[in-house]
Amino acid sequence: MISLSNMAFIEPPLFSAFNEEASIFLDGNGFVAFESQLSSDFIVAIRARLIEIAAKEAELGVACLYENLPGKNGNIINSLSRSQRVWNILNKSELFHALPLSSLHRDTMRYIFKRSTQHELYKISSFQANILKSGALQQKIHIDSPLPDPQPSWQIKANTITLLDEFTHFNGGTMVVPGSHKYLRKPIGNSEELDQLVSIIAPVGTTIVTLGGLWHASGSNQSNHSRIVILGSYCASYCIDIAFEEIHPIVRNPDIVFDPVLESMLSLNRTPKEGSVAF
Repeated sequence: MISLSNMAFIEPPLFSAFNEEASIFLDGNGFVAFESQLSSDFIVAIRARLIEIAAKEAELGVACLYENLPGKNGNIINSLSRSQRVWNILNKSELFHALPLSSLHRDTMRYIFKRSTQHELYKISSFQANILKSGALQQKIHIDSPLPDPQPSWQIKANTITLLDEFTHFNGGTMVVPGSHKYLRKPIGNSEELDQLVSIIAPVGTTIVTLGGLWHASGSNQSNHSRIVILGSYCASYCIDIAFEEIHPIVRNPDIVFDPVLESMLSLNRTPKEGSVAF
């Protein structure tokens, strides 16, 4: 680990596949990194496709443009809009399907969500791209579990981060607090917690897997170029079963009129995220 301008950096080992050594590193640190499983041509192709999709959504006025502001959660809309999320990318190009179907994703998620059950172990919560433009600010330190504290010792969420640009000292790579998934609580964002953050340095094509309880944030992009990653969000399958046992938003009788309160209880009034349906 090295320090630069009061920021700590880490170059984690890059495993070639999910194996016992990788699982030990993941269990201890709450994250693990893998060397590129993707060809250079494929990385170029999916990056170009994402730029095309992002530009189209911005032109149509449906893009999820936002800003990371100090002390605030992400997706704060303002005139700067130095960050962009491209939601629902699995519905926007079959190019991206190779990622969740890869043995790396599937083997890792099977391990994270392993339990005794005859049902599927996990589901995809979302698949999206995150574009940090030049000048984007550091994200608020957070975890990816929506549960109230204390957090469970088992995992309900896990994420993959596929680097379409290398993580450097300056372009807003993911910052983590190694081992913080064991704290079983959300960070409050004080200086003591922020001082524990280390910024990951990794080459293009790297896949980073993070546990849902890991304290993390995207860094500030101090470079002159956009930094693009693909974020795969996975959850334990029982989360879907709990919330949508009857799949209310899909199985709906159009002849039935629902009270707004009941409509909300059934999640019938939920709307897609910005740009999700810009196919």
